[in-house]
Amino acid sequence: MSEKARFWSKTILLSILTVVCLWYIIVIAIFNILMLTPETRQITYYCIALLITIAFFGCIIFYINRINLWRKRHLLKS
Repeated sequence: MSEKARFWSKTILLSILTVVCLWYIIVIAIFNILMLTPETRQITYYCIALLITIAFFGCIIFYINRINLWRKRHLLKS
């Protein structure tokens, strides 16, 4: 397997893992919201929004770094 194929397969695997983790967080959050009292639901909403925001921006930063790393490797070879 070439280095380019290995790089993109790792990137795809990490993106699938990210989606699965986010889905898990969302499902657990929904079950928790259904069990909470109305007073504590608002705090839970803020925590969930914060987690999703952190994960979203973390993914964007991760993929920008992966693409920059791939460009550097590609430019060094040529």
